[in-house]
Amino acid sequence: MVRKLRPSPALVIAGLALFFAIGGSAFAVVARTEVAQPRCATGAVRGIAQVTGDPKKGMPNMPDTFSASGSLFAYRWNCSGGAISVRKNGNGFDVRFGNNGATVGLGTALVTDGGAVAVTRNPDGSFHVAPAGDVQNANFRFRNDTPFTIVAL
Repeated sequence: MVRKLRPSPALVIAGLALFFAIGGSAFAVVARTEVAQPRCATGAVRGIAQVTGDPKKGMPNMPDTFSASGSLFAYRWNCSGGAISVRKNGNGFDVRFGNNGATVGLGTALVTDGGAVAVTRNPDGSFHVAPAGDVQNANFRFRNDTPFTIVAL
């Protein structure tokens, strides 16, 4: 008996995202824009944080006060040069990009089992990131052990 392999919905979406990302990059290279984009411009990527937690303590033991410790991040960048800090807050994590007027945040979970991330903006300008797991089975429960990436726009 031959089994037909069907791609998961997550694989299809990831493939489409890759297709559009490569296509957009190719278009940008061909277009060769004449004017460089101003630093921290509206609509530009203003910050990136890949939050992995302290390797010795893990994500569940993230501090509940803002910390800019480099051990909590695998990568971080802020267009304004301000500090990027993170804290555990209730059912998720808050990420703050210092001196940055970003108003939109996009996130992704750094897991292989189809995790998802919900990002909302807090009144203080930081972003609340709530990782969830098992997207294929629609089990969107909070996971405090899920590393994530947030991009601030």
